Amino acid sequence: MTKQPFLYLVLGLLAGALITSAFLSPNRSETSSDSNIDRHFIEQMIPHHEDAITMANSALKKSKKSEIKTLAQNILKSQGDEIAQMTQWYGEWFGKEVPRGATQMGTHGMMGSGSSMHMGLLGNETDIPKRNNWPKTSSSPKIKKSPTCDPGTPLGTNNYLLLLIINNMKHDPIVTGHAAGATTAIVYTVCRLLVGLFPDWMYSMGQSWFHGIALQKLENTNLTLGSFFSGFISVTISAWLVGFLFASMYNSFLTKK
Repeated sequence: MTKQPFLYLVLGLLAGALITSAFLSPNRSETSSDSNIDRHFIEQMIPHHEDAITMANSALKKSKKSEIKTLAQNILKSQGDEIAQMTQWYGEWFGKEVPRGATQMGTHGMMGSGSSMHMGLLGNETDIPKRNNWPKTSSSPKIKKSPTCDPGTPLGTNNYLLLLIINNMKHDPIVTGHAAGATTAIVYTVCRLLVGLFPDWMYSMGQSWFHGIALQKLENTNLTLGSFFSGFISVTISAWLVGFLFASMYNSFLTKK
């Protein structure tokens, strides 16, 4: 009899672990599509970042405002770092360099409206000429808010946000100091969970990284990878407790019988 409470505790923890796994783990069809989505989106985003660098360089030359020059320098650094990171990922994942020629048309079509966002960040529109002559193609994907990563919808928008979030938050002091054992896989899982639960908020955060000012925004918030990791732990413990509760209720039911 003394072994029964321990047995039910173990069963409860196992049930909770299964709940956690089912809740956080992507299904096979999603995983199989992620590879093509990531490839396509990296191919689309690198030229877009290069356009941002071009406009930032133009702002440095033409703008007379110190704050605009500072922001342009931040954009140059952040966009350059992200291009280097995406290029590295592409080589590691797909074993080749990012193709250049085939990506230009689709990217300009996809991000044509994004150019005005960059203009707004860099300052008055008179500082930099608008680029309204970017060609658009019928195959150009459209970014929209969505918690899914299905091909043909946002074409990996959320996947890209996850990669940027992981990359920018790897250096969080809370992680390096108190959660050094956290792997990128765990961080990725937590980010996927947050994208699923809060797509608009995560999308907005990702857009900040697109424009190279996310780190500045993070300095004014309490959002850290430590809180992401804490969220993962909270979900896991909660699932375990639920499993233990079910096991206890089942034990009580058997006892009454």
